[in-house]
Amino acid sequence: MGEYLELRVRVSEPTSLAGQVRKAQLTRELIDVAIAHGGLQSWKTREEIFYGVVQKKEMAYFITDKDCSSLRRLEWGTKLKRKVSIQITGAGYPWPDTLDITHYTFPLQIRLTRLKKNDTSQ
Repeated sequence: MGEYLELRVRVSEPTSLAGQVRKAQLTRELIDVAIAHGGLQSWKTREEIFYGVVQKKEMAYFITDKDCSSLRRLEWGTKLKRKVSIQITGAGYPWPDTLDITHYTFPLQIRLTRLKKNDTSQ
């Protein structure tokens, strides 16, 4: 059985542009450290960065935008076939507006939509 280390870093959402840039840089640096020490695979396209984590015989992919500033989708499957993907859309860190879950081995699609709280105190 392999050894694992879990590291969680929680950073409040910066209010300034400089703070947001630094948060994105820190996120990228932490991911680069994890890749350098094994366990992760990564590659880029023009618009996205893919991070793959081996989980038994399958891969879990975390796909971000090209600046690594937001998570776009998650995918699970083998090297040859996708099994499940989760598309993340909308603003609202840390809660996205919608999650579209698609299962590819049988016909199943689920859409989760964040509800807006109505202000009834007026």
